[in-house]
Amino acid sequence: MISPLVVPCVFGLISFAANFRSQPDHGVFTSGMTLLYLPVAYFAEFVLGLPVLAIFRRRRISSYGAFLAGGAVIGWIVARWFVGAWLTVVDLEFTFAAAASAGLFRLIAGVQHPSPQIAGSPAR
Repeated sequence: MISPLVVPCVFGLISFAANFRSQPDHGVFTSGMTLLYLPVAYFAEFVLGLPVLAIFRRRRISSYGAFLAGGAVIGWIVARWFVGAWLTVVDLEFTFAAAASAGLFRLIAGVQHPSPQIAGSPAR
C-alpha cells in the first residue's frame, strides 16, 4: 500500500525540476497539486496492478526488470486514459512514475515463490 505514494513524489520532482530556474515557487505548489494523482495511482494499482501481480505469481516472474516493465505499461495505459494524445511528455511522466511505483513494490514485497514439493518428501 506504500508503493503508489511514489507517484505524486515523482510528479512533484519532475515539476520542481522543470520549473526550478523560471519559477521556483511553482514547483512547491505543483508538488501539492500532484497529490490529486494519488487516488488515480491507487485505482490503477487495484484495477491493473493486481491482475498483473497475479499473472507474475502464477508464472513465477519476480525480476526487477519485469516489475519495472509491467509498471511502465500500466503507467502508459493510465496516461492514454487521461490524456488521449499519443507520445506526449505526460506519457513519460506517467510511465516513469508507475515504473518507480512497481520497482518500490518489488523491493518491499520481495516477491518469493514457494519451493515445489517433491512427491513423497517430508514437508519443511
